[in-house]
Amino acid sequence: MTKKSLRIGCIALCVVLATGCSGRKDDRDAQNAVVAETTPTAETAPTSEAGGSESETDIGIEQARSIALSDAGLEEKDVQFIKEKQEIDDGRMVYDIEFYSDNKEYDYEIEAATGNIISRDYDVENHELPSDHATEGSNTITMEKAKKIALKKAGLTEKDGTWKKEKTDRDDGRMTYELEFVSGEMEYDFEIDAESGSILEFEKESIYD
Repeated sequence: MTKKSLRIGCIALCVVLATGCSGRKDDRDAQNAVVAETTPTAETAPTSEAGGSESETDIGIEQARSIALSDAGLEEKDVQFIKEKQEIDDGRMVYDIEFYSDNKEYDYEIEAATGNIISRDYDVENHELPSDHATEGSNTITMEKAKKIALKKAGLTEKDGTWKKEKTDRDDGRMTYELEFVSGEMEYDFEIDAESGSILEFEKESIYD
């Protein structure tokens, strides 16, 4: 056999081997493709709305009071609450908590869903701590009497709705009652003179305003 014939034979053998390897690679690729198509892919299970992070929660008025007291470094026995009101502020539900300790007034706004303190206010007052109920025999009407006056003005009864605000305050040196009552889709706001029982301010509006 000549050298030329030997080179031709070697080239032919390489072609055959290369073709065989290519065929086996194509077979392996085809098998892998079939396996990939038949193997199920993992999917992320949908999150339940009830357990999702966006579910609506409400810490409640008691927890809101505790948060405010803890921030002020006070205990409930040391203060007098004069305002505990739930309302919507900038599209979110909040608790308005106001209380006195000695001659200091504390005012907190706390987010109902998270318990975060949105705002806090601290003032030193020069007047005496107001009382929720007048003493018997004085010229000042009680809170309960003021509430009855407000309900009569609104043409409602106690069972028709819920009190959202019952606050004793002083306006221009005179004692007043600030009251807020919600009935159905309406909100009623009153300011009543604690001595005469006169209605100083009265406002009625939709709770959606």
